[in-house]
Amino acid sequence: MPSLTPTVRPAEVGDARNVAQIQVTTWREAYAHILSANELEALDVDKSADFWRGQMSSSPSTGTQLLVAELNDGIVGFSSFGPVRDGDLKGGSIMELYALYVYPTLWAAGVGQALMSATQRRWAEQRINEATLWVFERNGRARRFYEKSGWRLDPRVGPIGENPAELEVRYRLNQE
Repeated sequence: MPSLTPTVRPAEVGDARNVAQIQVTTWREAYAHILSANELEALDVDKSADFWRGQMSSSPSTGTQLLVAELNDGIVGFSSFGPVRDGDLKGGSIMELYALYVYPTLWAAGVGQALMSATQRRWAEQRINEATLWVFERNGRARRFYEKSGWRLDPRVGPIGENPAELEVRYRLNQE
C-alpha cells in the first residue's frame, strides 16, 4: 500500500463518534485472535463515543490529550495520551500512550506513523523525554510497529492480566 500523509490535529469534542467508530472497528479486527467474539461483539460505538466526549471535555483537568489523523476530510485514526498511570513511574515527567488506532484498511499506509510522529513532537514540545504504553502480548502487529518506532520492551515488568490470552506487556520510549 502506498504511504499516505494525513493531517494530524488536536481532536475536538465533535470528533468523539468518529474516534469511537475507529476504536470499535480496530478492536474487532486487531483483537479477533485475542479477545472472545462475545467481548468484541459487545463493543458499542455510542458508549465509546460518550467515553471519548468525556475525555475531551475533561482533558485540561486530567492532562489527557487526543490527536486525530484526517484524510480527505475524514478521521481515519487517533492517538490518546496523558500522564503515566503506573504506580512505579508516577511523580516524574513521563507520559503514557493510552491508545493509537487506525482503520484496518489503512494499516501500513503511514497513518499510524504520522500519528506516532505527531504524538512524539507534542511530547518534545512539552519537554517530555520518556513515555510508556501497554499492549497485548499476543498483538504481534502492534508490537512490531512500536518497536520500529523506537519503543523497547520494559524487562522490569512482566506480563499482567488475569486471562492468559489477554496478558499485556509494557513498552518504554526514551526520546533523549
